[in-house]
Amino acid sequence: NSHKQTYTIKAHRRSNDATLKSISVGTNPSIGNLTPTFNPSVKSYDYYYSEKTPSYVITATVNDTDKTQSITMSHPSGSSSETGNTISKTYTPSYNITADVVNITVTSEDGNTETYKVNLYRQPSSDASLSSIKITTRDDDGIEEEHTITPTTNTYNYTLEVEPNVSHVTNIAATPTSAQATIESGDIIYPNDPLAFGTDSAQIKVKPESGNKSQYNITITRKKYNIAGASKIEVRYGSESTWNEVAGVSPNQDGTFDLRTQSSNPVPFNTSTVEIRVTKANGEASIVGDGVKSLVPNRNNAFVVKVKAQDGSATRTYTLNIFREGDPETGVNSITVKGFTPTLVS
Repeated sequence: NSHKQTYTIKAHRRSNDATLKSISVGTNPSIGNLTPTFNPSVKSYDYYYSEKTPSYVITATVNDTDKTQSITMSHPSGSSSETGNTISKTYTPSYNITADVVNITVTSEDGNTETYKVNLYRQPSSDASLSSIKITTRDDDGIEEEHTITPTTNTYNYTLEVEPNVSHVTNIAATPTSAQATIESGDIIYPNDPLAFGTDSAQIKVKPESGNKSQYNITITRKKYNIAGASKIEVRYGSESTWNEVAGVSPNQDGTFDLRTQSSNPVPFNTSTVEIRVTKANGEASIVGDGVKSLVPNRNNAFVVKVKAQDGSATRTYTLNIFREGDPETGVNSITVKGFTPTLVS
């Protein structure tokens, strides 16, 4: 009956292009590029990231963007697939010195596959800095205190001042900024024990993963005591074995003390020395004027004792007055002049 029916057959040639057009790695901070420069025919690449890199983003785009293709990206932490022209994934680095290997596999429309490999290496760290220094001290009463120093960039000399009664550094702990840096045995040098008054020093050496060691220097200043004065003064005369404490002595004020006067219990003529013993209010103070002293007869002997603070800021002065009797045998019993006897006038 002359009826026609027309059929249209469309033939689609499937793409066999499984190559990539580009691969990029994004990091913050950015420290480099793919090596070698991307080329679709090159299947293996290296990339170095910093230990400070919190994550990296890997993006791959197929060469034949007009066709729908399957892209699979695998990482040690897992794998994922996309259907389309581009895949982009964010991963957390392992921070191992060995590579994190990322494989990118492209499957073309006709089932052809190509695999690209990106080796992500953590760049060896040259960071030899410290983020924290903690110094533990102990005072003469056994009380410990921790002192924290927070280092700043490119500064390696620090100071610590402690009170006079702090006599020991019991521990020094240092934390490297880089997890890859280490402090080796013997690389923390302690100050003298006990701490010397004035300045002393400690050192810390930090070994980076790559490069030379750094050295931190801490100058520790132990302040000197500002306490002057005597808590007690004692005397003893001649061959006496008993010490006599001087009443009224105070470390907080100077003083003058009449120990023996002409009218009140003078030292007998036959006692010619006095010994002075001083107990300091602070053991680091210095004394002038103690020890064995000679007594001049028939007069008041004034002995001056001075106790000076260790730092030189204060001095207490104590004056001890001691009267020694004169020689009772200085007169004559009689005078005879040949021919007559004199009469005593005075």
